[in-house]
Amino acid sequence: MKVTVKFHPIFEFLISLYVFSDKGAHKKMDLGVNWVNAIKPVLSDDFLHVVSNKETRTKLAVIQYYLLSQKVNENESILQLLTQIEEEETKNLIKPAYECTEFKEQIPPDVKDVIPLLIEWYNTYFTTIDEKIFNNLRESVQSAKKALKKKTVSQVVEELTNGIIPPKESSREIVLIPQYHYSPTVLHDKTVSQRIYFYPVDAMPNAAGSPSILLMRKLRALTDENRLKILKYLAKGDRTFSDIQKHIGLAKSTVHHHLIVLRSAGLLSLVVYESQPDQYRFREDGYTGLENLLTDFIT
Repeated sequence: MKVTVKFHPIFEFLISLYVFSDKGAHKKMDLGVNWVNAIKPVLSDDFLHVVSNKETRTKLAVIQYYLLSQKVNENESILQLLTQIEEEETKNLIKPAYECTEFKEQIPPDVKDVIPLLIEWYNTYFTTIDEKIFNNLRESVQSAKKALKKKTVSQVVEELTNGIIPPKESSREIVLIPQYHYSPTVLHDKTVSQRIYFYPVDAMPNAAGSPSILLMRKLRALTDENRLKILKYLAKGDRTFSDIQKHIGLAKSTVHHHLIVLRSAGLLSLVVYESQPDQYRFREDGYTGLENLLTDFIT
């Protein structure tokens, strides 16, 4: 199974704007609504109006797929890459999105119209980001490459993605890209030839005297009665999303939210298949370190 681990600030740049523009993402990410509200005052009214449109997020996704299909040199700056995108023929720009089997949106013909929006985001927000974030994302790539020399691809993917287990036999290349802004959620897509995982990295240190982010995720995940019921159900064996939804008797969107919280906390795995529905699995090693995390903080 071929695997590639890579990083370029342009990917973090696009993800940061995507999650800012998507209200549904704000409760899923550690940065949360406070981060969004802190940035809004420095952005223009026109920017805030355009970025709230669903079509804008579609255009961002199209550009992301295009960049993933290219050999992006880290020596190229974000602004240089945006210039290249602006100069690229539209048919070449949108082609990779059509090859993405997860991409169901209607691709707008004026994808390049989003470039001024990207430049404003870069100038007003992205240039203010702490350099430690980029350094830690780069370090994550190096650590992942070292891990691949000692462990199986499946083991490394599961560790980096908080529980996603890729298909054992697949012709698709696995692409791993670290990201900070959407942590602890994993963004994943698949194209005809690739499975792409934007895996979360806790790229900023905890404030002095505060519990670790991982400890807080685990404790929050375990404080909900329905999530505990889901874990008890999965402890009996692997189950599909439909199985879990029928068993727990909640709306699909609610079950989906619970599963994201549990997987982000490392408490369950998602076993991915090529030709059958994916299954969720109770992750025993997700609990073994909980006592140590709590003891380390208290003592």
